[in-house]
Amino acid sequence: MSDGAELNATVRPFRNFTLQVGGTYIDSKVLGSYVISSPVGGGATNTIDIGGEAFPSTPKWQVDANAEYDYPIAGDWTGFVGVGSTCQSTAQATFGDIAALQMPSFNLLDLRIGANKENLHLELWGRNITDRYYLTHAFRSTDTITWSTGFPATFGITIRATF
Repeated sequence: MSDGAELNATVRPFRNFTLQVGGTYIDSKVLGSYVISSPVGGGATNTIDIGGEAFPSTPKWQVDANAEYDYPIAGDWTGFVGVGSTCQSTAQATFGDIAALQMPSFNLLDLRIGANKENLHLELWGRNITDRYYLTHAFRSTDTITWSTGFPATFGITIRATF
């Protein structure tokens, strides 16, 4: 069973400023009693009852926010500066409530600055600028636990032309 809600809003509280916020709440759980093979094996039995557990890789909360301010520079050029954030609550990567397979909550921060002119877009950007270490997935295969991590701080330049 899963219940949830999603909300997305875009507002322009004043000229040249745009704020976008999106959020998701998901309450998922296995109803009743459901016995599966243990994801880590061993113990007195190789099975576990996952009744009442949340679905794997399903954080309760996810929020994305983005703010951008644009302003005239000179002639046909328009400059912009923006900030974005992604937040996610803790989630289990698999059934069994196993600490080593838990994906902790995280918050990421992105920045950008650039300029546009008719068909030309120039942008300097940084993603995860605080260099937050975070997990996107975790799994166990035989006797090995593997974690997939998100990108570290990444910086770049985007030049885009439309013809």
